[in-house]
Amino acid sequence: MVLGVRWLAAARVSRRSGVMLGLGFGLLVWLGGMPRIQGADRLVWRAAENRVDAEIEGWPLTKLLEKLSAKTRWQVLLEPELKHTVSAKFSGLKVDEALRRLLGNLNFMLAPAANAPARLYIFRTSMAAATELVAAPAEHSADEGAPPALSNELIVTLKPGAKESIDELAQRLGARVIGRAAELRAYRLRFDDQAASQAARTALESDPNVSAVDANHQVPRPDRPEPLAVGPLLPPFTLRPKATADGSRVVVGLIDTAIQTQGTILNDFVLPGVSVAGEASVPANQPTHGTSMAETLLYRLSLAPDSSSGTPVRILPVDVYGAGQSTTTFEIARGIYAAIQGGASIINLSPGGEADSR
Repeated sequence: MVLGVRWLAAARVSRRSGVMLGLGFGLLVWLGGMPRIQGADRLVWRAAENRVDAEIEGWPLTKLLEKLSAKTRWQVLLEPELKHTVSAKFSGLKVDEALRRLLGNLNFMLAPAANAPARLYIFRTSMAAATELVAAPAEHSADEGAPPALSNELIVTLKPGAKESIDELAQRLGARVIGRAAELRAYRLRFDDQAASQAARTALESDPNVSAVDANHQVPRPDRPEPLAVGPLLPPFTLRPKATADGSRVVVGLIDTAIQTQGTILNDFVLPGVSVAGEASVPANQPTHGTSMAETLLYRLSLAPDSSSGTPVRILPVDVYGAGQSTTTFEIARGIYAAIQGGASIINLSPGGEADSR
């Protein structure tokens, strides 16, 4: 599990669109931080305001979709041989309204996707017909980066049988232990300032009791999802839980914010949750990001060919944010471990962040 902590500390997360290690898409899309589309073509995505401006005359459909794919990181799936000429002029429209104006009488659905950016499906009568991937031009590439490291913190992993305890080590280095994952022998240490942290790191790298020293990275809370209007062709949710007395139940560990079950489709599919970040404040009138992701997973399962017989999938929610506006890679590692200990064989991870996922 040391490698898990190290990987998480170095992981890059996507530009507020999330990374999902699992499966699914759904009716809610996370729109808060989509990047802006710029250039002479006069298609502008104003991410901070969640608004779109456009002045387009006679674009082929593929040109529009390539630009959307390049700048929003969406996976765009088009029904083959579908034709449409894009002509539109507007300013300040919300994303769903803008897509309706741009796509005319074509049906579409924009949704989160598994281990990938959001997916935009464009089709005439059936979403299942949208099978042709419209890729961004090769010259469009994204800036790389990483979540910001906390300059006065370190994650220290002790060797098995270490002769010095973490509390003794912290006292010797002038640090405080502010997080403990004893089952991983990993601990979160905070120092007075960056200089003290750097000096301690140098000392710890040659300490015979220490197996790893890592930075701790801050991960922002994912934006709350905004309901996005979609076409009228989506089937109703009819999935039912399947009893599994033979141990064939599949548990998905949802590493995210706290979730709501009341008034949602989740009640029969959610296991008792775990929090590694304290008590959360859950809004009563708006779904949390965790709720949206859980519904996404179940809705995708409901579209499977054999869904009429029910599903053995259950969701184990693990809150790594609590009431905070951010978490860290240390808490995410603890959350993943807790999910595995709770029986999860699939991990669904959708953190916020400002950099690319690689």
